[in-house]
Amino acid sequence: MGLWTAGNQLAAKARSLLQNGEAYLRTLGPSIADFMYNPDLLYIVTNGPNLVFEGYKSTMDIYMQIVISSSASANNLQLVLLAAEGGVLCLLCVAWVWLLLRAVAERRYQMYQILMVVPGGLVRRMATQRQRLGDESEDEEDERMLTAPTLTAQVTKSSQPVTKSQPICMKS
Repeated sequence: MGLWTAGNQLAAKARSLLQNGEAYLRTLGPSIADFMYNPDLLYIVTNGPNLVFEGYKSTMDIYMQIVISSSASANNLQLVLLAAEGGVLCLLCVAWVWLLLRAVAERRYQMYQILMVVPGGLVRRMATQRQRLGDESEDEEDERMLTAPTLTAQVTKSSQPVTKSQPICMKS
């Protein structure tokens, strides 16, 4: 008989004893010593602790060793996959950064490509030329004064006639 069959029979005998034990005791009367000869109880006492439980214990130990060894192999497999994934991702990141840097270098070359076409002497002269920023020439100032509306007043002296209009200047 196998362990599975012995375990099933032990469970069936225990269930039978649980359901029919009280009725069996009532039929025996005051003598409880005869209860020890019940076939279900005898099977449980004889086979339970010695045969079935020891068999289950050794079987569970064997299964536990199998699970531990398979979990160790699964752990090793996970470590290999982690290393492979890390290597692949690292290579992909390096390739991506390389492509980005290549695009930046190409863009930089396009920005300064005009300096390759213009003669070097012209570039040097333009770089050293002084720039006047914000200074207006006198001609621009004169044009601005002519186009701007001005208030005029006639200047008169007692002995001279009025000859021209002059802008009113406020002195502080």
